[in-house]
Amino acid sequence: MAELAQEGYAMNAVEARKRRVRRYLECDGIRATARRWHTARQVVRKVGEKLSSGRKA
Repeated sequence: MAELAQEGYAMNAVEARKRRVRRYLECDGIRATARRWHTARQVVRKVGEKLSSGRKA
């Protein structure tokens, strides 16, 4: 799991966001996605809301 977080630091912000959304959509849920990416649940929720409303993630 630590490798994934470090890998996230190495990529640009847009690519990291896309991967977070992909992980969230794989049915892990907000909490599991946030823990895996070492980020806040609010960040995952915000991206998920943008995605569901049709705005760019």
